Amino acid sequence: MPKVDVPVLLIVFNRPDTTARVLDALRSSGVPRLYVSCDAPRDGRPQDAAKVQSVRKLIEEAQSWCQVKTLFQTENRGCSRGPFLAMDWFFAHEEEGVVLEDDCVPHPDFLPYCQELLAKYRDDTRVMTISGDRSPLRAETDFGQFSYGFSRFSLTWGWASWRRAWQTFDISLGTWPQVKQAGWLKGLYRDEDVYNGLYDAFEGVYTGRHNTVWDYQWTYNCLFHSGLSVIPSKNLISNIGFGSDSTHTGDPNSPRASVKTEPILPLAHPSLVHPWTTLDEQILHQGMGVEHRPWWRKALKRLVRRRGPRVQYFQLP
Repeated sequence: MPKVDVPVLLIVFNRPDTTARVLDALRSSGVPRLYVSCDAPRDGRPQDAAKVQSVRKLIEEAQSWCQVKTLFQTENRGCSRGPFLAMDWFFAHEEEGVVLEDDCVPHPDFLPYCQELLAKYRDDTRVMTISGDRSPLRAETDFGQFSYGFSRFSLTWGWASWRRAWQTFDISLGTWPQVKQAGWLKGLYRDEDVYNGLYDAFEGVYTGRHNTVWDYQWTYNCLFHSGLSVIPSKNLISNIGFGSDSTHTGDPNSPRASVKTEPILPLAHPSLVHPWTTLDEQILHQGMGVEHRPWWRKALKRLVRRRGPRVQYFQLP
């Protein structure tokens, strides 16, 4: 196993049980520099204070085995602004590194995998994200002889990037009105389901309807800059945070919950850097929830729309 020499940002909040498991994995991996951002308790949630304090105590204890820098918020920043501020802080200090959240337990190969690919694609501006998660992909997805492929869509349950990529990021989607008016997204994705799904995500962020996310904005940013994400052939991250106390992953029976991790080293690198259609489709439909309807339902909906009020009793999704 190569020596790990890559910094890690760990984003935590009020889950000491999952945080402890992530810290144990990082300690075993020998992470050299650990940045930790912890949000503050929420107003009106009295149970948060003790949980946040327990998490911060775990971070203080980690200083016995690792160099730790902390960003402990004094007011709650939420699930959108909080991670953004954490990553902004991290990439202000580091040219490149790994980002984990408090429910994403990495396989021992994850940090060496990120370290190797951060170096390999450091100057290749086409690559913006190195993902450790492949949980939306079908088990039989064929990577051929390669250890990873490329997608237009990033998976951010354990990922790595560079300051050069992060500096392009605008969490407010300031270019969206112009992009929407120019029809860029429709030109990029002519499939009606894909277009509608992405449009809803980006419009929802811009209008404030989706106000607990940052990853929709990162997806938009990578698409806007024609960026690619590395997707591994083996799953390197197990998300153990599914449950009633989670904001986005509430279903403990989800097929993406606590997925088993596997070794991936040594890496076999693809010879070409280009998006793989198979990966794009599976991440869109199984990872981002973009519905894929059969052609006849699309045709029927278009027919209903053209015929107007007389057939409005059809309610097709």
